[in-house]
Amino acid sequence: MSEKKILIIQTAFIGDVVLTTPLIRATALQYKNAKIDIIVTPVSADILENNPFIRNIIQYDKKNKKSGINDFIKLVKTVKQNHYDLVISPHRSLRSALIAWVSGAPQRIGFNTSAAPYLYTHKVIYHKNLHEIERNLELLQNKGENKKTFIPEIFTNDNDEKQINSYLSEAFVSGSNFIALAPGSVWATKRWPKQYFQKLIKLLSTKNNSIFLIGGIEDQKLCQEISLSQKNVYNTAGLFTLKQTTALLKKCKFIVTNDSAPLHLGVAAKIPVYAIFGPTVPAFGFYPYGENHVIIEHKLECRPCGIHGGPSCPIKTHDCMIKITPEEVYGILKNEVQN
Repeated sequence: MSEKKILIIQTAFIGDVVLTTPLIRATALQYKNAKIDIIVTPVSADILENNPFIRNIIQYDKKNKKSGINDFIKLVKTVKQNHYDLVISPHRSLRSALIAWVSGAPQRIGFNTSAAPYLYTHKVIYHKNLHEIERNLELLQNKGENKKTFIPEIFTNDNDEKQINSYLSEAFVSGSNFIALAPGSVWATKRWPKQYFQKLIKLLSTKNNSIFLIGGIEDQKLCQEISLSQKNVYNTAGLFTLKQTTALLKKCKFIVTNDSAPLHLGVAAKIPVYAIFGPTVPAFGFYPYGENHVIIEHKLECRPCGIHGGPSCPIKTHDCMIKITPEEVYGILKNEVQN
């Protein structure tokens, strides 16, 4: 009997792809010797490099308006030619459902809340009360596995370590304690105020602490404004790949982050994550998974105001973030810093 060919579809945000890595491992364990391919956006592809459970990473730039329809046609052609036996789609968009359907796979599994659930042969209930990792694992329809054994994972390699070590040497980083701060987010209301990050840096600043601001190239300006070119504060936004950033995080004592992708990178790096939640809430299922993590939030009647946050506060206060003071966060971090 030939090896089973499996396709996983996840073209959402970077954090969503990180949260799909437990599903990838679990799929490989459930379907021994299967050939597993995955469709992701180009910005997320780096996360999956070196993943031993993946045969092919198929990149699809769904935001490319110039060649959008042509790219989609090419993708469909590739998917059909691969003759998959099984398609699993944690992504719930109409486009993902269409890709699954046109694959011709005899078994296509998606959530019942998909934009087009009728295009799947098997529909799994999307349980809102579960973490996203556990929801994704439900797609395998294997009730015997302990979901808690599967955690996000990013496979860094020697080259990633070399790049980070070279940076640390060239930047003359001297502090013995490395701390990561991630002030960015696609959604403006998810960002803890930059002046709060500035104050937190001052509270954390000692000769032993080296503070790394991490993020994508789109976060460079924000991180530079926060760093104020202070000694022992390093703006690494946009300098590294996602895998290299994970390699840097592995060297850090902990990370303080908004509800954004670095939260999940921190979990994958196996360091304590201090996650600041404002417009969104942990109950959505995207909190830091596992032990030794801390969620920082204030209970307000206006929370949550949306599944993703938004460009501005609907009631014009942004109290969900403003009321979480730098002194409060530092007080929570104090024992971690002193250990």
